Amino acid sequence: MREIGGNQLWVYRLRRLLLGGIFTAVLFIQFAVFDPRRPDPDIAVVYTAEQDCLMLQGVMAESAALTVEWDVMKGMKLSLGDTVMPDVVLLLEPEGYVGLKGGEVVRPLQTFPHVQLAGNEIWVDVVNERVIEIRVNREIYWQGEVRLNGREWQVSCVAE
Repeated sequence: MREIGGNQLWVYRLRRLLLGGIFTAVLFIQFAVFDPRRPDPDIAVVYTAEQDCLMLQGVMAESAALTVEWDVMKGMKLSLGDTVMPDVVLLLEPEGYVGLKGGEVVRPLQTFPHVQLAGNEIWVDVVNERVIEIRVNREIYWQGEVRLNGREWQVSCVAE
């Protein structure tokens, strides 16, 4: 065993401290300590694989929090605003594609690394009648201003 001199002792201690810090950070990330926590949403929709893919719809409050837990290996369509001509439409494909049309904003179907094969969670926060934030599996997908002409929401399967 080799002895560590006085000048090298601080390097040895610093190395141990850094490795311990990295290990602790990896554990915190692994157990989702830093993930955002959602308070109880105003509206919660849960789809599981045992259910038929029926269309669900409802009405939101002025500033609402809508959570959709999508545990089906089919595509999903979430519409906000008027039921006939929705103001915001979010498409989610199980292959990892997400698309959005909201007002003048159009994001074509493109890959989003946080989409999973099954077990996706969509958070929609309507701050007021204009500002909407959409999270896919707790990661911000889009945030912007869209004028909602209605307070309705719809969740349905996308035809394959």
